[in-house]
Amino acid sequence: MSSPLLLRLTRPVDCRPDRFRRRVRRLAEAHRADPARLLPRFAFRCDERAFAEALLRERTHWWLFRTHQAAACGDFVVVDLSSPRPVGRRVVGLDLKLGGRLRTASHQLRHLPRAVRLLEARGLVEAPRVERYTGDARLLESVLGGKGERAAP
Repeated sequence: MSSPLLLRLTRPVDCRPDRFRRRVRRLAEAHRADPARLLPRFAFRCDERAFAEALLRERTHWWLFRTHQAAACGDFVVVDLSSPRPVGRRVVGLDLKLGGRLRTASHQLRHLPRAVRLLEARGLVEAPRVERYTGDARLLESVLGGKGERAAP
């Protein structure tokens, strides 16, 4: 089977090293992949873990997916579940750059459409509004909206 592209994180506790390894191991088993080879491809770097924990804690209407780091889909893909219907849901590809300025394009997001197609195949989104951002975690949080609120599209 092919290497998995997305790992869903459901709660802040999923970002703890022990829980994160367990989730990667389950993902590897589902895809008949070697967990030892897969873990480094999904592992957090720099401020990514803190960003993921904060997003999961403060924005419960978002589903967060960690991306395979060699797949050029960014660091995370988030889906806004504010709408009960999959049609037109907001999908945001994020590439964290410590201290980086906010930009709407990045070569690290060039394969984001692959991840979006997977989300469509799962029935999570349909004809989504797809956005791409790269920059410092603090700036990316502002794009997603403040604590408990929705950002303007």
